[in-house]
Parts: sequence; structure tokens; C-alpha cells
Amino acid sequence: MKIALAQMSMTESIEENLNKSLNFCDKAKDCDLLFFPEIQLSPFFPQYQNKNVEKYCLYESSNEVQKLKEKAREHNIYISPNVYMNIENKKYDTSLFINRQGNVVDKAKMVHTDLIFFLLLTGSLMLPV
Repeated sequence: MKIALAQMSMTESIEENLNKSLNFCDKAKDCDLLFFPEIQLSPFFPQYQNKNVEKYCLYESSNEVQKLKEKAREHNIYISPNVYMNIENKKYDTSLFINRQGNVVDKAKMVHTDLIFFLLLTGSLMLPV
């Protein structure tokens, strides 16, 4: 099995980040599985206090997710993108697992973004009581 890991810097533009992601899919077409970095379509916003990130929140039906699914199907590869996603009216840093047919077959919802934010602000995970 050939595994590819995309390393990319993200901008404020979802479209720019999506285009980078789609280009990585094309470059990894001879691999079996492609992994992307955390929150790949936006800057790593948990590090910013009080940042409005609503524009980065996607749904499984969002155009950006559909384009990644199309690339999995086109290149017959598994893809694991990570996006900020609304699932049942709750928002998660979400890793998707897209199969070779372009179907989302699983999701890993991460719920630690507040802890990361706290760690970045304080340098400690010792929560105040």
C-alpha cells in the first residue's frame, strides 16, 4: 500500500486551500491513500481568540467535500481530508474517510479544539477549577 501525506500551508481563502488540496489529489493519483492536515481548508483557527469561523464550517453536502469525493473516484484512491464540519447542528474538526468510489464511509469527529485553544493561550492543559 502506498500512502501519501499532504503538507500544505493554508490561507484565509477556502477556494485557494481547496485548489491546493485538489492538486495534491492529482499528485497522489498513484497512491492508495492520501491524508491531509488538520482543518485543511482554513487557517488553524483554534489558535486565534474570538475569531469568527462560520465561513469555514462545511456540511457533507458542501461543494468542497463533493470535489474531494470526485477526486477519490477519479483517481481510484482513498482520501482522508480534515475539515471543520457541521454534523447534526454541532461543529467538529472532522476527518472524513472517502473510499475509492467517492463515498464518505466514516467520520472521526474531534472535540478537542477548545483544549487546543486553551493550551495555546496558557501553555498548559491544567484547567482551572
